[in-house]
Amino acid sequence: MALTLIEEQFYLIAPPGSAEAQQPQISMGAALDLPLIMPAEKHGLRELMEREAMKFNKPLNLAFEVNAWPLMTDLVKRELGYTVLSYASVHEMVARGDVAAVPIVSPQLYRALAIVTPKDLPPSLATLKLAEIIREQVRLQVDQGLWRGRPLFTDAEPQARGAK
Repeated sequence: MALTLIEEQFYLIAPPGSAEAQQPQISMGAALDLPLIMPAEKHGLRELMEREAMKFNKPLNLAFEVNAWPLMTDLVKRELGYTVLSYASVHEMVARGDVAAVPIVSPQLYRALAIVTPKDLPPSLATLKLAEIIREQVRLQVDQGLWRGRPLFTDAEPQARGAK
């Protein structure tokens, strides 16, 4: 069973003093020209960026290959490259001015997040309650602007699923 949570957009994470950080948005083509700090090849984000690069007939311009999110953002902060993450991943760093988050457009990149449980086992009451709490937190963080995205559920949906 999959309980959908949110569709979130990806942003170019840039050093705050860079020219890109001053732009209201950046095209995917322009983002692909920058030195990127990306996770290893088997990571979903890397695979997404590789597919986008292929659409533009460009190789991925890798400055560093790093799997640890804190190291990726630290390298950006040190002006050694750029990365691509969701706004929720870096909102505190953006608020402090450590990095800038610039929406990627043409095309915009999104991912959907969900809570997934085994098909062959019905979810327990504890699982349903936890899913309800998680959804409440997603809604709260979206309302506060900490998580930029579109919730993929209605407010009544967690209770309705729990009643089944």
